[in-house]
This record gives sequence, C-alpha cells and structure tokens, in this order.
Amino acid sequence: AMASAAGRGALHRARADVGRSVSLSWTPPPAPGGASTGASSPATETAALDAYFKQLMGVVSPGSTVDMHDGNPCLENEEEFMNLCYRKCSLLTGGNFTLRTSAWSCCKGTKVQDCYVSNQVKNIGVCSGYDVAGDGKSCPHLPGKCMDTEELFLGQCFKKCTILTNGTMPHRTSAISCCKTKFSMSCFNPKKVLVSDTINSGGGAGDGSSQTPASAHKPMTSLTEAGYVAPGDTAAGQEVPVVS
Repeated sequence: AMASAAGRGALHRARADVGRSVSLSWTPPPAPGGASTGASSPATETAALDAYFKQLMGVVSPGSTVDMHDGNPCLENEEEFMNLCYRKCSLLTGGNFTLRTSAWSCCKGTKVQDCYVSNQVKNIGVCSGYDVAGDGKSCPHLPGKCMDTEELFLGQCFKKCTILTNGTMPHRTSAISCCKTKFSMSCFNPKKVLVSDTINSGGGAGDGSSQTPASAHKPMTSLTEAGYVAPGDTAAGQEVPVVS
C-alpha cells in the first residue's frame, strides 16, 4: 500500500511538472454587461503544446511533411508547374493570387483562361521573387524530395556535409567539397574546405541497403506521392539514381 501511495505521489508530481512546462492558460470570455457566465472556454494552445503535438505527428518543420495521396509530387508548401516544384502562389501572395501562371506570376482566377494583366501579380527573379522553392529562398526543383540524410544542391540530392564531416564543415559548395562557411572566399583556404570524391555520394552510401541511392540523384517522387510517374522514372515512384 505504501509503495502504491508513493507511486501515485510521483505520478501527481510528474503531471504537475508537465502542466508547468506546457503552461496551458485560458481566460473565460466576458459576459454582456460584465456579469460572470459561470462557463469556461477551451484552453488556449501554447507554442510549447503546439510543438509537442507536431513532434508526436512527425512534423519537423513547415513544408517538411507530405500527403502521399493528394496528387501533388512536391512538398506540402509547394506546387508543381511545368515539371518543377515552386512555393505555392497562395503562400507567396497571402492567399490573394492562388493560380500560378509562370515562374514569376500568380493569378487571381481559378483557371488560366480567366487570367489577364489586370488580375495577375509578378515578382521576377532567378531563384528569387516568385521563382523559388518551398523554403522561399532556393531554386525550384524537380518533383520529389531528398532523403532525410541528404541535402539538395543544384537540383541533385547529396549526402549531407554535416554527416560526412561530423559537423565540422556543414556547407556544401560543390559535388565534391564541403566548407566551414557558405559560399565564402574563405572556402579557398585549404584549412576550411574538404575536397574528396567520397563527398559526391547519396544518402544511402555505406548503409548496406539496395533501396537507398548511394550516388547523387534527383529528388525522389516515391517520397512525396504514391504512384506518381515523373519523366525518366522506370515505374511509379521509382527513380533511376544519377551515377556520378
């Protein structure tokens, strides 16, 4: 009995600690005339609780998750246009111009036939403006995504420099080089850059699995949309890795 009581006490203390860390708080809405209604409103979800539930659901960061059956071979914050994945016009324009009509323009209509000069907005750039991928700063890419152990560089998926160099040179500067800084003149300093053929590898290099590409390859649609067949694919969702 004493052990059971001690266990219940520990459980109550743990629950109290969780409550303090999550910090749920709410304020009942005011009643007309300032009178108390005696009713309570649902708790307001704090950032900590939101992050906790996102972690439970496997959501790492905005746009990182995908719906495998929504007909979209890009990330959730991207849309396919002319076989490239761009950041959604709805996100770029605050939901006002939702139809993409080119790499640099978005339209307020629901179909291209409804789009004219007067109901379109443009933001021209090269890997900037509306010509960006889901992160809003990198170039549009082929449909699909890289594996979690990879990074996208010049349209190809490579094993992360962070993994290859144990975090000492995390920035990829070419297919065969990783640097301590990103696109900086300091990368010409031999002490701050690592150049090796082994850097030109896919995320599956050394894992012993035939299912993960060991060489650099294009983004994989098998990770973003079930049954999608992209140009160059041998079967639905199965890409041919690019062997360097």
